[in-house]
Amino acid sequence: RESQSFVQILFEEQALTVSATDILLDGLLEVFSPFLEYGLLPYCQALCSFLQELQSQIGRFPDQTSQLKDTIRQAEADVKAGHSALAVNQAVRTAVHRILQVRAINDFEPNRIAVEKAMEYIRQNYGEPLTLELVANSVHLSPSYLSVLFKKYAGTNFSKYLRDFRMEQARILLTQTHLKVYEVAQKVGYPNSKYFIDLFKEQNKVSPHEYRIFHGTGGVFS
Repeated sequence: RESQSFVQILFEEQALTVSATDILLDGLLEVFSPFLEYGLLPYCQALCSFLQELQSQIGRFPDQTSQLKDTIRQAEADVKAGHSALAVNQAVRTAVHRILQVRAINDFEPNRIAVEKAMEYIRQNYGEPLTLELVANSVHLSPSYLSVLFKKYAGTNFSKYLRDFRMEQARILLTQTHLKVYEVAQKVGYPNSKYFIDLFKEQNKVSPHEYRIFHGTGGVFS
């Protein structure tokens, strides 16, 4: 019951800090401590049971499930190989902290706002050479961290979002202006018109010229 209560708090309590988690974990470990009267092995078995309780809940984070399984698997191995209560406690603490980090990535509201700002930056600057590093710098995050957050909150990765938005703008320009194809390519961030045409065909199944004929200004200005 104590394990289930701790796991529920760990996965559901709002604004749970590391220090508050450590206090709760210390309390849980204290509940388990009577097992030590019978030796380290029963204590380790109890902690492994707790780790299994943690594992039963990590499906809440589908993008990180595999990583968290590895984390818990490593914690179980460290617990079984531990030579002292201090060592096995630290193994459990490490696993709990990792889960808390993943939860922060999934729940932290400023992260969502940062992704929205990154998306807005793309919408305002899509005609310029853009990279993950440049956009991450604009919202004061590391590229790797923004990449993780982008996948969660935008539902796609950075490069696909940028490409899809550029293609959307290209379709608008092809159907609503008389710009030549190479001019459209430049305006949506592709100075290499051949690359733009290949990319456009891959996504739209027709060339920019054909798309214009079917949907817009008739293709005279191709």
